[in-house]
Amino acid sequence: MFVLARTNPKAVARRWISMLLVPLDQPGIEVRPIRNVTGETDFNEVFFDAATT
Repeated sequence: MFVLARTNPKAVARRWISMLLVPLDQPGIEVRPIRNVTGETDFNEVFFDAATT
């Protein structure tokens, strides 16, 4: 999964944004599918709970 995250909270808008590659098969990450009207799961919710590097 690619994550865009602000790595400097004091920076002005559009500055200090980093693109991170996060493996989803590690402990502390939960992926929940979001079902649309037809029952398909095109999108997911991703929760980071105590994920480590």
